[in-house]
Amino acid sequence: MSVVRYKVVRMVNKTLAMNSYASSLSQDSTMILNISKKATLLRVGETGIKRLCTYNSLKLPSTGAISSDLSAVAYKNANGQVAINNATTGQLILKHNAVMNEGCGVFFTHDNKSILSSTWACDVFIIDILSGEIDVQRIGNGEYRGATILLGGTPEEFFVYCKQMTKEVSSRLYRLTLLENKVVLKPDCDMPRCSILTPMSNRKTLLFSSDSNSVSKIYRYDIEGGSCHEYMDIQLIYSSYKKAKSELQKVTFISATCNGEYIIVVCNWKNIMIVETSQKKCIKCIEHNYTSNIALLNGDRTLWIGTWERTYLYDFYNLCSG
Repeated sequence: MSVVRYKVVRMVNKTLAMNSYASSLSQDSTMILNISKKATLLRVGETGIKRLCTYNSLKLPSTGAISSDLSAVAYKNANGQVAINNATTGQLILKHNAVMNEGCGVFFTHDNKSILSSTWACDVFIIDILSGEIDVQRIGNGEYRGATILLGGTPEEFFVYCKQMTKEVSSRLYRLTLLENKVVLKPDCDMPRCSILTPMSNRKTLLFSSDSNSVSKIYRYDIEGGSCHEYMDIQLIYSSYKKAKSELQKVTFISATCNGEYIIVVCNWKNIMIVETSQKKCIKCIEHNYTSNIALLNGDRTLWIGTWERTYLYDFYNLCSG
């Protein structure tokens, strides 16, 4: 039997003259929707990056999403307006005023027929792309703020995280399912008050960072077990890496490899740490001012770092081993 050997060409470090306020990945991690003054779809390969399309249906977008079949993109602005465009041609499919309230992310449902999003006032809504009909569910009676939607353990499942507006430092996690294009919410778990949330390890785990300026800890939530516990003390890990006591590092963004071997932690919108999860040890720390988002593409081979001024692409393998 003959053996065919493939030459692996890894992306060298690149700097793009493109600012980035937020970003969203395709499910296969080959495309990224960059959000700045406009929404731009890019394909990132091991040897380079290609701009596919820029969308102009909304001014000043704040968040976005790519459909699972890569046929459409959705994005939302601070006024709560949502636009959906054909990913390739840029043709407008739907423009909707939604609930005219600023909020968090936007998601396609698993069948790509609807858009799911939320507001700071804890409205969770779904928009039917074909008809434009909207269903809105409010969480609580004003005691919660900042509904943030997260992917769940299956394509049909989502989570919603809300902060409780009391003196108690607490928050609540809800499981979100859809029934005949209606939002169904079920309380799942009370949690510490957190701010940054991200899926980890093939969507079996969620990571949360403390919302406190004086506590730099990451919490881990097990989706199947429904339990939450303290996972890492980032201040301790950072101080150990620096071999000396250093200033407290507030976690501002988190990302994780698909296998859970590494997490990338951004502190103070500047210091970017690669942490080996088994040892809870920092193996690399780089700096970029005004870091606003991070992502891993191409099967975790490429690290995307978006800042207010530039975008940076790194060979993640080289960062881990260098």
